[in-house]
Amino acid sequence: MSLEQFRLTPEKAKEFREYLRKGTMLTGLITNRRTAQKRINGEVLSVEAVEVTFPDNTLGVCYADNFEDYQFESLIGFVGYDEPFLVERVDETNNLIILNRIKALEILRENLWKTIEVDQVILGSFRSMNAETGILHFNIYGQNAWMDKTDWDHNFVPRAAYDIDLQPGDEIELKVSRFNSETQLLQVSRKALIPDPWSGIEDRLKVGDFYSGEVLNISLNEIESRQGYFVRIHNANVVLRCTPRAGLQPPASGDTVNLRLEYLNETDRKGRGSIIKVINRKENAFNETSKYNKFITTSRRKARQQS
Repeated sequence: MSLEQFRLTPEKAKEFREYLRKGTMLTGLITNRRTAQKRINGEVLSVEAVEVTFPDNTLGVCYADNFEDYQFESLIGFVGYDEPFLVERVDETNNLIILNRIKALEILRENLWKTIEVDQVILGSFRSMNAETGILHFNIYGQNAWMDKTDWDHNFVPRAAYDIDLQPGDEIELKVSRFNSETQLLQVSRKALIPDPWSGIEDRLKVGDFYSGEVLNISLNEIESRQGYFVRIHNANVVLRCTPRAGLQPPASGDTVNLRLEYLNETDRKGRGSIIKVINRKENAFNETSKYNKFITTSRRKARQQS
């Protein structure tokens, strides 16, 4: 049912006026992003808004300026999410229940600062990532929270927003790392909720044994320790720097390989292996890795010339 089809009965109008009087917090599902008409300073303007459906199928509307202080390019990303609202106004003349999310978030934010603790698990809504500073920004009940990119994952450090597969408005669980109630600074971590795969790794993997894994990426770097094929070991979730054995056509990113573990250090969180076989090879393996092979050959040639 659309907002145009909805009919606000006198009984339902009375019920929502009571919610308005008491300041009752309501939770509704955002079912549509739309353009709505709103009177501003005596003039009727077209503004962005969202339609909200409550459990009893009552419909309300929340205009963008009552949705959040942060200005999103569009509210389309919130469609399909349950959100908190307060009733702003009941307009029987125009058959509308006007909602306010900003005021609801203010109440939730005040309660957050009264109860927040370090290591508390909370639900955060992703906003953006600053690629230059490496800071990810989240919204928690209207409160800004930040995360350093190194707190995203034990093995993976994102370089940009597209690396983490989140869209603005997507919600994930986070753990409170630290906070300051006076300055209202809140730092969170995703990594803290994930078991560290390096913990006890030397009890689970043994040097000299053979393991399977997936090639995540191929690194071209002038620093030799950062060159190679980086393989995530199956059932261990650690990433090791590996090199193909002599004579083996190198794998490509996404290939499944067998490798022999040559070195492992839990304290330094480092390991090294030798790829002995490609189990599942992509058709473009040679083309994808030829640039890497040429780079390594050139680098070694330069090193010999300098020695």
